[in-house]
Amino acid sequence: MTWWKAWWRPRPPAWARFFTKTEYYWFIDLIHQYFTRRQQRYVLEVGVVRVLDGMPGGVQRCGLLNLAQRCKQEGDLGQWGELVAVHFDGFPQPLGEGERAQDRARDFGRAAPPRAAGLSPQESREGETPRHCVFRSDVPGTVTGLVYDLPTSIQNVRPCDVEHWDREPDELFQMALDNVRLHSIPTHAQVEVGEGLTLEVLSGADYYVATHALLLDEHPRCLGRHGALVGVPHRHAVLSFPIEDAKVLQVVQRMLAAIIGMEREGPGSISSQLYWYHEGNYAALPYRLERQRLIVEPPEPFLELLESMTSRDDDDPADR
Repeated sequence: MTWWKAWWRPRPPAWARFFTKTEYYWFIDLIHQYFTRRQQRYVLEVGVVRVLDGMPGGVQRCGLLNLAQRCKQEGDLGQWGELVAVHFDGFPQPLGEGERAQDRARDFGRAAPPRAAGLSPQESREGETPRHCVFRSDVPGTVTGLVYDLPTSIQNVRPCDVEHWDREPDELFQMALDNVRLHSIPTHAQVEVGEGLTLEVLSGADYYVATHALLLDEHPRCLGRHGALVGVPHRHAVLSFPIEDAKVLQVVQRMLAAIIGMEREGPGSISSQLYWYHEGNYAALPYRLERQRLIVEPPEPFLELLESMTSRDDDDPADR
């Protein structure tokens, strides 16, 4: 890239904020080069490339976020061209595979078993109409979708498929979660983030690790007497801090910093939010950035919990 391009070009857009200016325009140039060499018509949009021809099924909208995050993690700009080629070269086969799955979908016995797609950002579904996917809301700011987990791709379960199955949505979601229990086994580790402060971390290469946030009661080490602080930054990790006492106050800032950083890097970013999981429900703990400090503004029930735990600690004779 010539020096003047780096000088006048604007900063990366919000969806690619993890890139430096040089990295972002290197990445975009590689996208241009890929489709130009293959003589395919395309349009670059915000975080998406719309391929106008040369793809099975006609026009295809291909999101760029996960690919960009993989390139960022690779680090070596010289390897990015290969990552771009592998990513887009893989599209024709999954699309054909998906068409075969749709053909089988009318027969529940022949259809691929549905899995919970896990958590994805709510905004990622805003462009999809209810006739394109089956999803529900379990964690604020995210959606949980039903998908077919095919050998080389993942495809939405469509409402028109479900109409032929004679199954209630709740039953299908339960079946999907059962499949996650069976096939997605995350690694459980403990990570110290301060003196006496330990995060419980579920992680793995599996696309459905984040779905274990919906199965947190089945991971007892992730829970305390008062539930847990939880983060689902991307599809490969769930972070949890069991809440036992007022020590939770010491971990909020550190946990938020980790969640924000992990969500930014991805891949498969889900949420930069911090949640309180308690009695089977999730509540968001909103925050704002003020003078380079994270200011958390928790809901009233969480404030009441903090007050009660702080009062108990003050009354503990062992602290005197």
